[in-house]
Amino acid sequence: MNGIDFFVDTNVLITISLKQKYSVKIPDAIIAATAKSFELPLITADVNLKKVAGVDIVLLNL
Repeated sequence: MNGIDFFVDTNVLITISLKQKYSVKIPDAIIAATAKSFELPLITADVNLKKVAGVDIVLLNL
């Protein structure tokens, strides 16, 4: 298994977990899972993502 396959497999599992645990939309779960995988902050204006634990959410006030 190469690096990209490992990342995709891991990201899919994290996405599913976030979708089930926090009832977020699939696109939001994918974005949050990617931020979590790379240990990067997620900059968003979507207040619903504040409930996702384990992801550093930076909330924009627009």
